[in-house]
Amino acid sequence: MVALTGPRQSDKTTLARAVFSNKPYVSLENPDEREFATQDPKRFLARFGEQGAVIDEIQRCPELLSWLQGVVARPCCAVVTPLGMCAISGIFSHL
Repeated sequence: MVALTGPRQSDKTTLARAVFSNKPYVSLENPDEREFATQDPKRFLARFGEQGAVIDEIQRCPELLSWLQGVVARPCCAVVTPLGMCAISGIFSHL
């Protein structure tokens, strides 16, 4: 798992999409995606299979982080968030 952190508008998404261009991209800014991730996190993550995905704006669905613990062994799951490093380290501390 890769977590990209930094201030808003600092091209985290652009970087993640360029580096992981072979991975599906999903943004939790999208209300439908956010609802899917919230209502059925297991199926939300399962649709990416072993390939992993770039999950943007994950702070919009913090309960998804608990489910990521079960898929950390996947080859790559990139997480992009505007949260600062202190906040993100607290979120990932239980993973």
